[in-house]
Amino acid sequence: SKDVFVAGFGNMPLSRNSTPKLTTVEQDPERLGYEGAQLLYEKIVGNIKKPIHQILPVETIIRQSSVLCDK
Repeated sequence: SKDVFVAGFGNMPLSRNSTPKLTTVEQDPERLGYEGAQLLYEKIVGNIKKPIHQILPVETIIRQSSVLCDK
């Protein structure tokens, strides 16, 4: 048999309330919006000449959907 792990993105209430509880990746939406707006502004005023690769911090919240269980 094979193990299957399921994860979501966004840490929505459904993640905490589902059965089994869903492992999820959480990000700060306020920071994501701020950084996106900042990059857009910099592009509009001509400060960005090449593509930007930016990584923002996230938190992985491990729940029942990705934990090994005893058989």
